Amino acid sequence: MKRFQNLLRSDKAISLKWVIIYGAACWGVASIFFQKYIRTIPFFLIGILMERSTAADRRKKEQREELKQFREFIELVNGSMTATSKAVEKCVDEAIDRMEAQHMDKTKVFRELKNMQTRLTNNTQASFTAELTGVAERLDNKEIMNFANSVSICYEHNSQGITSIIRNTSTLIQEKSQIEDEIYVAIAEARNQALIMLLMPSVIILFLKHSMPSFFGYMNNTSAGLITLSVCLAVNYITFFIIQKIIRKGA
Repeated sequence: MKRFQNLLRSDKAISLKWVIIYGAACWGVASIFFQKYIRTIPFFLIGILMERSTAADRRKKEQREELKQFREFIELVNGSMTATSKAVEKCVDEAIDRMEAQHMDKTKVFRELKNMQTRLTNNTQASFTAELTGVAERLDNKEIMNFANSVSICYEHNSQGITSIIRNTSTLIQEKSQIEDEIYVAIAEARNQALIMLLMPSVIILFLKHSMPSFFGYMNNTSAGLITLSVCLAVNYITFFIIQKIIRKGA
């Protein structure tokens, strides 16, 4: 069961929503090239391949958002510990309550933290460090896991350095988020430019379809024309996957 849940959280799990979106886009582009819609149906299946090629990018985007949300939680905990001499667990409770008051209760990070708070409240035998590590594992984020491991080490050795760990973690996450945001903006610009270039062949075919219907009809009713259109469409899709691979390496 746990392995199945990990699969659903990973980028290996197929998202039906994105399969439909990419499949509809592929079908729409193919319907521009071919007059008979029956010939465009197989292109819908390319949506599965497109969904697979973009799954890792979507997961990275989710992790960036989760890391920002966790940083806000860390800042609240740090503020509470700085202002008072309360125990870490009490400061964590107050931070979670503040997140709920700030209407952040719909985020994935908050749901995991709230569940942790509920388990610690209902089960006096539950370990704070074990629960925090469980949250980090479910969020599947390296920085959050490092934070959980650091807190666990402090608890094991009765260290008083938890305050500095929380403060340093907040600073590191903020710096990383700023750098990743800059990289993401540059990648988004490159991706948008690439998508515009990918749409150009479809725009040209659409123009020919309406301005020269006899020529386009000839292309759709002869073997040579169908092969030519199929090759053009295949090159268009292959280019999409190549661009995705290049952008992913750049990230």
